[in-house]
Amino acid sequence: MASVEVKLWNSLPQDVVMADILYKRGLDSFLENLQFISADLQQQKNNLAHRTNDYETKKPIFRRGQPAEIGINFDRPMQAGDSITIIMETGSNPTVSRNTKAVMPVSSARGAAPWSAVAGTPINNSMPVTIYTPANAVFGPYGVTLEITSEGRTTTHDMGNIAMLCNPWSPDDLVYLEGEAERKEYVLNQNTLYWAGTYDSNREYAWNLAQFKEGILDICFTLVDKCSQYSSNADEDALIRSDPREFVRHLSAVININDNDGGVLHGNWTGDYSGGKSPSYWKGSDEILNVYMKEGTVKYAQCWVFAAVCCSVCRCLGIPARMICNFLSAHDANNDITIDAYYTEKGIRISSMTRDSVWNFHVWNEVWMVYVYKGVQKRGWMVIDATPQERSGGIFRLGPCIREAVKNGDVDIDYDCPFVFGEVNANREFWTVYDDGSISKLYTETDSIGKLTCTKAIGANKRENITGDYKHPEESTEAIEVYNKAYKKLKDMNGPSVRDSLPEKPSVEPEFSCTFKKVEANIGIHIPTHPLEREKSIPCNISYSQYKNNLTPDNMILFGAVSEDNKGAKLKTDHVVTLMTPPLEIKLNDAAKLNQKTNVEITIINPLPEDIHDCVLRVNGSGLMKEDYSVNLPLVRKNDKATVTIEISPDKAGDMTLMASCFSDVLDSLNGFKSVSVAPS
Repeated sequence: MASVEVKLWNSLPQDVVMADILYKRGLDSFLENLQFISADLQQQKNNLAHRTNDYETKKPIFRRGQPAEIGINFDRPMQAGDSITIIMETGSNPTVSRNTKAVMPVSSARGAAPWSAVAGTPINNSMPVTIYTPANAVFGPYGVTLEITSEGRTTTHDMGNIAMLCNPWSPDDLVYLEGEAERKEYVLNQNTLYWAGTYDSNREYAWNLAQFKEGILDICFTLVDKCSQYSSNADEDALIRSDPREFVRHLSAVININDNDGGVLHGNWTGDYSGGKSPSYWKGSDEILNVYMKEGTVKYAQCWVFAAVCCSVCRCLGIPARMICNFLSAHDANNDITIDAYYTEKGIRISSMTRDSVWNFHVWNEVWMVYVYKGVQKRGWMVIDATPQERSGGIFRLGPCIREAVKNGDVDIDYDCPFVFGEVNANREFWTVYDDGSISKLYTETDSIGKLTCTKAIGANKRENITGDYKHPEESTEAIEVYNKAYKKLKDMNGPSVRDSLPEKPSVEPEFSCTFKKVEANIGIHIPTHPLEREKSIPCNISYSQYKNNLTPDNMILFGAVSEDNKGAKLKTDHVVTLMTPPLEIKLNDAAKLNQKTNVEITIINPLPEDIHDCVLRVNGSGLMKEDYSVNLPLVRKNDKATVTIEISPDKAGDMTLMASCFSDVLDSLNGFKSVSVAPS
């Protein structure tokens, strides 16, 4: 060692003395300065405490407003003259003033500052630190650095990265949700149900939200960044990233593509899905979001797909969310809470006279957060909708709309309350248009919109009817008063409608009624006029060979009928029929146990009088399978069944859902799901 030192100093120039070296390099202080060795962000401990341990990620995930513990290792114990500061930053240009940068000197006690770091009792060269974050912190990815000041010298060190989420467990957070069962369902549950079909003929379908799957959190943060394109300045951008009410409004825009903003999903209601997948193909949000990140906008989607992806993003970011299904859901294009339908004297619909329509069913989202209603701050459900129907503030989005305001008819409250009110509570008016351009009202329906509004029940795979949360019972005094109140407000806000300018003839009241009581057929056919002196049933039986080439992907057929009496009075009625397909049968051969393989039998039943060729079976389930399973079945014979056995290996204990779907050129989608209780091994 002595010879090495001699060699080192002998190599110095003759005019340089050791004092100069010590001064220029600070060798004395270097040997005494506090040196950073490593940081332990304690992912496992923090993720468990913050209820983020289900996320498939290697980074710590904090919920804002909740303390997090970390450890810092040095080369020696801290001593007088040493100070450390923890800095957390998010976004492209972080600043303290916009709450995107936090500078936290580590002290012995928590101060009044919203961001703070408190030192614990040192253990040898290690310093435990508790980080306190505010309940309004920006949600997103953060870089964490350590600044050390020792002997007048300051150094900065990278300690790693964390993710910050909203916190429905914190009473100070805007998304605080009281009740552990509610938080488990609307934040932590990776599966949900929705219902599709018609009001009197519908069925449940399962969806894999998959908000904790690997990579999904980073994709959701990308969508948070994408929302910033709707901000006009840096302050507004920071607000979008911290206030969930602002965020979900913009999220409902970036989920769809209608504003040419590079959104996630491309809507398609034409029945022609060339260049993409049928909306009924998708059964999980993770597949959609991963395709989006790799390939761009995903083709194609309809309302339940938009709502499911939106629900996944919200839950992933810590915002309580659920899917809402509304049967006979109105699309009120001109915000007059009246759905007008115009027909020629022969009963042919004139589509060009209105953009109003009625969906057999529609699916949107509710999100739970703080809102102010009539000057009072409350917590409750607010409506958002990513399906592009009408523009809100010039952009295809909807909400957040206070659900309570919808029920009370307060349609002058932001955002988009008139549209949501119309979806669940509009009147339907049917008109005859004569050759001279005048119109005559056929009749009005006051109770045919929003026949059933429902969602998945808490802790169970069953339906909860929430129609009463959106409106009062039909024909009740309260319902009539609320409708009239909303109608008057909109008249005052919007002025006369286009319909008001059309000359109107007095209506002829019919002395008969017309309705579909039993439907046994599938495509529209012409039935000759029948004189009626009493109630008469006119059967319409159509074979599979007649309707098979006209069957829509959702298996729905619209019937329409016009009746006229000898006085010229007319009635128009219609009815939508849903052909129900047999569900896939799913059977576990053994009880499911954590980290143990279990065989599952899935049976496909072919209900058709013809063979099904090239049938593709797809199976998925968060917590039950690491990867989705897919297999091709060359042939399923007519009126027969085929069984496939697959293997699952659960990596999580608790209640899970296994989902299966089958696609072919004849039947667009056969579906089934099974609740699976996974026991600890």
